[in-house]
Amino acid sequence: MSTDVTYSRKRYISVCVGCDLLFETVRKDQVTCSGACRVKAHRNGALKALNAHAKAFKVPRCGIGFSRAIGLLRPDLRKQVASGEVDMIDIMPDLCDAFDELARQVLEHVMQERNESGDANHQLRV
Repeated sequence: MSTDVTYSRKRYISVCVGCDLLFETVRKDQVTCSGACRVKAHRNGALKALNAHAKAFKVPRCGIGFSRAIGLLRPDLRKQVASGEVDMIDIMPDLCDAFDELARQVLEHVMQERNESGDANHQLRV
């Protein structure tokens, strides 16, 4: 009996409609990064605007955040998605890799700044 197991957790990268930042989620339909952003987006009308755009372009609400994430992390794939050559969900692994690389670069930058400032012993909270 084989004990090989493939672990393929669902991951989606999007841009939050509340704070306009990239975020990772396991839910395909999530459009905000947190409850606080969901409330903020509802109060400032961003959710209403998102719904209107999604309806006008006949796409799911989450598709707008995915599209914005593609533009930020993998702009080279925008034309393929826009033309229908590839589906947004199909390129999500590429988007996740780009997101992870960006996070790694940010972490390296923070650690380098801490080392240069003499604060190397300070614990980094993630």
